[in-house]
Amino acid sequence: MLITEEYYTRKEVSNSDLSRLKSELNPRENITDPTAAYRFGNLLDIVITEPEKADFFNRIIGTEKFTVKEWKLAEKMKNAFLRDEYCFNLIKDRKNSQFQYVEIKDRVFNFKGFEFTLPCRCKFDIINKPIKISVDIKTTDAKTQNEFLSAVEYFDYDRQSAWYMDLGETEHHVIIGISKKNNKVFKVFLNRKSSLYLQGKNKYTYLAFKYWLIHG
Repeated sequence: MLITEEYYTRKEVSNSDLSRLKSELNPRENITDPTAAYRFGNLLDIVITEPEKADFFNRIIGTEKFTVKEWKLAEKMKNAFLRDEYCFNLIKDRKNSQFQYVEIKDRVFNFKGFEFTLPCRCKFDIINKPIKISVDIKTTDAKTQNEFLSAVEYFDYDRQSAWYMDLGETEHHVIIGISKKNNKVFKVFLNRKSSLYLQGKNKYTYLAFKYWLIHG
């Protein structure tokens, strides 16, 4: 089992690498630094899927110390997740569900008839291989389902979902958003016929081709 630090220092291509490439190819002005969002997202992932790795008394995960405010918010969002029947059922299936599961493999891509290969990786918040479903848990500022749907496209969660589905060979994927504003839980369901999946696959295939051109 890879620990988090080992995963992020590996050389395979991840969805985050594609995001960085997209930013380099299409720089925007006044982009918010994602570091704080990633930090809090990691906190939420751990307290939901791997609470045994969290020091709840000292508010520490690994070497990262969190404030009282951050920890209390994460606890509220975790409780909202567990109150949702669908989400709770995902967590309680400890026999078939795997948490923070890493998938690494070489993948063959086809961009407009041109084939190329890249070593790829991803880390699932939850994956249930027997029923071929994967899950990604997101923190969000959205207060409604429609706002979260807009965030899915704006932040390229559709691309991430397709990338994860194809690496993990799952047939279904769920993006679960937990609001930092009102603790509501939003769910977006994808399968291989979904417009979001097809749109996301087109996005990652284009960026993977650009990555291959640049890095070989």
